[in-house]
Amino acid sequence: MRRVRGAPDRLVRRPAAVGQHDRVTTPPSTRTPSTRTPSTRTPSTRAPRRTLDDRPAPVPRGGLRLRQALSGVLAALQALVLTYALVVLPAVVAVLGSADATDDGWGSAVSVAGGLWVLGHGAPWQVSGATITLVPLGLTALFLVAGYASARRAAHASLAAWGAGAATYAGAVAGVGAAAGAVSGTGVLLAAVGGGLLGAVAVGGGLLARPGAPTLDDLPRARRLVPPAVRLGARTAVVGLALALALAAVTVAFWAVVGRSTSADVVEALSPGTLGGLVLGVGQLLVVPDLVLWGLAWLAGPGFSVGAGSTFAPGARELGPLPSVPLLGGLPGAPSGTHADLWAPALVVLCGIVAGWYAWRGVRRDAYREGSWRDALVLLATTVVVVLAVAWVLLTLASGAVGPGAMQVTGARAPVAAPVVAAEIGAGVLVVLGAGWLRALVAQRRDPGLPLDER
Repeated sequence: MRRVRGAPDRLVRRPAAVGQHDRVTTPPSTRTPSTRTPSTRTPSTRAPRRTLDDRPAPVPRGGLRLRQALSGVLAALQALVLTYALVVLPAVVAVLGSADATDDGWGSAVSVAGGLWVLGHGAPWQVSGATITLVPLGLTALFLVAGYASARRAAHASLAAWGAGAATYAGAVAGVGAAAGAVSGTGVLLAAVGGGLLGAVAVGGGLLARPGAPTLDDLPRARRLVPPAVRLGARTAVVGLALALALAAVTVAFWAVVGRSTSADVVEALSPGTLGGLVLGVGQLLVVPDLVLWGLAWLAGPGFSVGAGSTFAPGARELGPLPSVPLLGGLPGAPSGTHADLWAPALVVLCGIVAGWYAWRGVRRDAYREGSWRDALVLLATTVVVVLAVAWVLLTLASGAVGPGAMQVTGARAPVAAPVVAAEIGAGVLVVLGAGWLRALVAQRRDPGLPLDER
């Protein structure tokens, strides 16, 4: 089509080229708007848009709890197998190094390893007609680390995983003890209780360390049940007891250096050989934490004993028959003529003073109700109670029988030593808190409007 000159509204058809369709053009003034009706679909009637994400499909509540419980079981089994293998390995090495490696030797090695493994969980070990109750705390610490690492890596942070892991520990320890002939009767129940408690602590610690695990800040009810003064008192107890144990470790190291010649004589008399010396060294390392706790009892004043009739305390030393163990060559010697040993309990009080300084910093930072004596008493009481409970448990585990006869009395007497340790650390905390509160009261009388953290 083409437009005719002089007739703007007339359209003349122009022949189309071959192969082209007719095309009609209209002037701009004659174009009409599009008559296509808009879509009648409204946003509410459109089909929902489907998207893809990485969220897993919903799992039924029962299935989720089962998965969580299985994760706790698997984490506990990993730790149990690893620690049992580490205990059996030295026994296998000892059998391989012996000249008569018979079937009886292999059976005895596995039985001894099983008994030692059960003993590390706090259950008494029955061997050769004697009952050994002193727990090698080095082995217990290894169990705790293994359980903590396995739970932190493989378990879900849930109550189902925690309960299943603790139950697995209890059943495995009791089963291994009964199979190895290390426990019988009530010993099986004690093995289950000890394994369950250790598993609960190890698995629980690992679960709380996982990302997304609840903390005390996430539990408002727990925060209300545990006041700030109680929480600060518990932390103060941990600081004081940790300092006292560190001081005891330094003391034991000093004893070992002083008595190294005696230990060398014992090793020479035993002549254990290369493999035997390796096994003997590993065995002694397992009881080093026990010796540190004996050192704590010595510093506090009550002291400890290695066999009936022997006493090791500041200012007192009575020797009895000792087993041929090189580590015992580093026991404290005779008291010096200067009576300097009698000042050893003052070192534990000094640890309490440092812990009290830590507590006073927390008091000033949090300004407990502007100097409430009630909060101060709660803090001090919590510190003493926590130190007493922890020291009592540790000293009980590090004491007991290591053989028949006189060796049934070994270690510190927890009912005597634990209260003394708690009293000495509490005395140090009381000195600092008392001085701090008196200073705060004097400053308050001078300037009643002065905040507690500036006094």
